[in-house]
Amino acid sequence: MIKKITTYLLFVLLGFGLKLQAQKVTLFDIDNLKPVAEVFVIDHEQKHSSLSNPEGKADLTGFQKTDTLIFHHPSYTRKIVSYSEVVAANNTVYLTPSAVDLGEVMVYANKREQLATEIPSTISTIPAREISFNNPQTAADALSESGQVFVQKSQLGGGSPMIRGFSANRILIVVDGVRMNNAIFRAGNLQNIIAIDPNTVDNTEVIYGPGSVIYGSDALGGVMSFHTVKPELSFRKDSTIWKINTLLRYSTANEEKTAHVRLAGGGNKWAAVAGLTLSDYEDLRTGANRGNYPEFGTRTWFQGTYEGQDTAFANSNVNLQKSSGYSQMNLMGKLRYQPTRNIDLNLNLQYSNSSLVPRYDRLTQVSQEATDSTGVVPKYARWDYGPQEWFFGTLEADFDIQNDAWDRSRIIVGYQYFNESRIDRRFNRSTRRTRDERVNAYTVNLEFDKKINSKHSLFYGIEGVWNTVFSQAWTYDIETEEHGQTSTRYPDGGSDWANAAAYVTYNFKLNKKWTFSTGLRYTYIYMKSRFTDTTYYDFDFDEIKLTTSALNGSFLGLIYRPGEKWQLKLNTASGFRSPNVDDIAKVFDSEPGKVIVPNENLKPEFAYNADLSVSRTLRDRGIVELVGFYTYLVDAMVRRDAQLNGQDSILYDGEMSQVQMITNTGKAHIYGASFNLKANLSKKLGVIQTFTWMDGEDLVDNVPLRHVSPAFGKTSAFYKTEKLRAEFYTQYNAWRHWDDLAPEEQGKPHLYTQDGTPAWYTLNIRASYKFLDYFEANVALENILDRHYRPYSSGISAAGRNLILSIRASI
Repeated sequence: MIKKITTYLLFVLLGFGLKLQAQKVTLFDIDNLKPVAEVFVIDHEQKHSSLSNPEGKADLTGFQKTDTLIFHHPSYTRKIVSYSEVVAANNTVYLTPSAVDLGEVMVYANKREQLATEIPSTISTIPAREISFNNPQTAADALSESGQVFVQKSQLGGGSPMIRGFSANRILIVVDGVRMNNAIFRAGNLQNIIAIDPNTVDNTEVIYGPGSVIYGSDALGGVMSFHTVKPELSFRKDSTIWKINTLLRYSTANEEKTAHVRLAGGGNKWAAVAGLTLSDYEDLRTGANRGNYPEFGTRTWFQGTYEGQDTAFANSNVNLQKSSGYSQMNLMGKLRYQPTRNIDLNLNLQYSNSSLVPRYDRLTQVSQEATDSTGVVPKYARWDYGPQEWFFGTLEADFDIQNDAWDRSRIIVGYQYFNESRIDRRFNRSTRRTRDERVNAYTVNLEFDKKINSKHSLFYGIEGVWNTVFSQAWTYDIETEEHGQTSTRYPDGGSDWANAAAYVTYNFKLNKKWTFSTGLRYTYIYMKSRFTDTTYYDFDFDEIKLTTSALNGSFLGLIYRPGEKWQLKLNTASGFRSPNVDDIAKVFDSEPGKVIVPNENLKPEFAYNADLSVSRTLRDRGIVELVGFYTYLVDAMVRRDAQLNGQDSILYDGEMSQVQMITNTGKAHIYGASFNLKANLSKKLGVIQTFTWMDGEDLVDNVPLRHVSPAFGKTSAFYKTEKLRAEFYTQYNAWRHWDDLAPEEQGKPHLYTQDGTPAWYTLNIRASYKFLDYFEANVALENILDRHYRPYSSGISAAGRNLILSIRASI
């Protein structure tokens, strides 16, 4: 009798367990098969509702078997299915992304996950889905494709973003929470961003305006934060998930050939991901339709060697930008271990290396010497950036363990290695010069998050950064094969650059309508450079030392929500940039008749910024945002005439040269506005509009600023079904007339027409089609009109008509 009762109870419990199991539904993204959180589930009579958790599971307890279920999420098209269909599909529902993603975006602007609507800063995000659909060749192209960041290029293997009138070492690049900027990031255009592989980026955030409270030095104009894919755990006990992603892509404009493979596996506690990308780019073909400037940007000749003699050859295709191609390799490996739900350990290794990268703008310069058979004598026979090598390694520990001081904490220990060089040889001269730089960068971050109560929260931390710089240089005679010496770019005895900082931010949710935030950071900076070879200068010192500090803050951040549809943000903050080795110790980088000498009194430059934004949702179908900003730059580091030991000229490398120093005498202001619109016109149609305008002036010399870009934007129309996604879009750039160019740019007439940078626009179309759950094809036709255009300040013209074909497989 007892046995029968026990058996009966087991059957009842089993049936009850099955019933409970049937009352759970799991929501997945049909494109990437990832769980979807925050999905609102409601029955057709609106009597019961549920919300999916971070694992994509929603509880259907209370729903009836006869109900029709409605699944709603702002990033996905609404799905309506019967309860019985859900059960028949093994309690699984797949959601299709909407034409335009309107979901509440989670960002890491303050180094921890928050809703973008809860942060007073202006932020734009580029998720992995958009990067995949846009098919960019480099991380710089991924930013440019967004229509919200202007990118300058001096060569094909480059990409220097400009944000709110700042560029290079005045904007900060962050990878997985660690700064990429190092002690030799210069004020001129930089191409380090292309070392980041866009095929392994899970999310990109652009934080506009100063971000120095959280991120430290260099965050004057903004922060570009790249988050690469993270190993995923399997939350099913005693099971392992495996995924493989592959990509093959070909582009006609530069005969790009890219192959990417990524393998990921995850168990209950362990997970790993490894990726490899190989890319090869031939010379870039630009557009043939030149409009009113038929000669601008033509490549009528190129340099080479014939029978051992430097020669300028006639180019049979003036639209082919000879000597611009290069190749690149990226590797990534990550390991994750989660011994408990409260502890998460991550090892992150990334490596990038390129071939020689021709400096295209220098290779198009001509000498003032007599012309040869082609009508010109090139200035350089060779000008290459050496292989750009970057190693990135971090060990991160996250603890979700509460105590009186913090609720969550994170420790990141990081190491980066940079190797870059410059190789040049003048035309018809046998001496080739090589300058080589190596940087070791060490980082330690300790971050703490504390929620005091439902209204008050703190985020605070300490950071330490230490860079070592080694510089060497040599010459080689290609005729006699003799080696020689030349001046190094930075002090040949090595340099150390370090800073230590402490910071805190405070957030106060006054009520449902008002949120207030503020923050403060103190940074101490130390630098020392040593000279051992005094052959090339006659200074009375053999080392440079600098100690200084910076105090900056996010003074007032306010968010006001007068209703469900409106939101206003006000953000006032300061940013700073500490002097680095390039600012102080680059004494050898002189122009004829001038020499820059160190200034031990150099101190940080500061930017003070105010943002005001207004946004409104459009009946759950769209959102429109208008942002205005103003930035005031003080103590800017600029080059000025100076004296050394009471003399305004000294003998330098055998020539009397004017003494100059980098000094804190610059002042400038920058102002502008941006407009953004996202809207779903129907379940299948959507539009996106971005537009940015700005202007700025050097207030000391009353001249335009170099890195203030012309007005630019992008207009897109989308069509989306379950298997097909298509976009027709146009990108455009306003005029920058010659009189509005900065003096530095007017000194580069080979980059511009006689009237400046002409306005341009392109018409483009692209589409992706999902043949199977694991197989997708992408096709794009860019610059359909084959227009010739050159983005402002760029040394190479953009691609002409370009057909892009790619296939992706995900298993």
